[in-house]
Amino acid sequence: MEMTQAEPHRIKCAEVWGGILALNSEISTPGLTASIFSTAHDGDRGGDMYYVSVCKWDYLTRIAIADLRGHGGQVSRLSAWVYEEMLKRMNTTAGNKILSSLNDEVKTRGFSAITTAVVVGYHTRKRKLYFSYAGHPPAFVQRNGGPWEAISLPDSGSEPTNLPLGILPGVKYDMGEIRLSPGDRVCLYTDGVTDCANAADEPFGEERLAESLNRHIALAPDALKAAVIDDLARHRGEIPPDDDVTLVVAELS
Repeated sequence: MEMTQAEPHRIKCAEVWGGILALNSEISTPGLTASIFSTAHDGDRGGDMYYVSVCKWDYLTRIAIADLRGHGGQVSRLSAWVYEEMLKRMNTTAGNKILSSLNDEVKTRGFSAITTAVVVGYHTRKRKLYFSYAGHPPAFVQRNGGPWEAISLPDSGSEPTNLPLGILPGVKYDMGEIRLSPGDRVCLYTDGVTDCANAADEPFGEERLAESLNRHIALAPDALKAAVIDDLARHRGEIPPDDDVTLVVAELS
């Protein structure tokens, strides 16, 4: 399938950019540069979505990706809800509130697909990355020239938290934060990456993803993204893809 190969896009202040089309491109904001790959396994509009926003003062960049179990009209509706929430909350660091609102929207409207999502925001003045998950695999970060590592939220105890969207009403979504500096990197992905299986039914997994990121650690974001996608294809071999794939590699400015 041929994907949209757009020119690098500069995200302006108070702007939200993204969608559900297959894409292989670069974007930049005052806070970061990012290389984005997104493809549906059975068409150009799939079950993954990606959005980038910049606050009106240009110091907060937010990236959200979501993995939908479905295609068609439901995907388009949820994509519109994500856009509206990104627009409404572009000036606040509380990305977990986006997930809370989406969860209530999905549950109220009877959206039938189980949906996972990750929302991260980088604040250039505070030099902090804020991250929240809705049943989504963890983001990876590379700090101070060190190895790539997954970042997880602390255990919330017995209360059900950070669940995929639409399972229960009123779910609590936590937000973690870590200090990052210019030159540090962030990798987001959907489970089409980690669940990708080979002929022996072995998933690519988080361990192989970390190994791939670290083996190609010296590459620029666009080349690193391409190298991970190549490693994924080699792992899959002759097995046709059966899930949508989205991969984002961002470097902080």
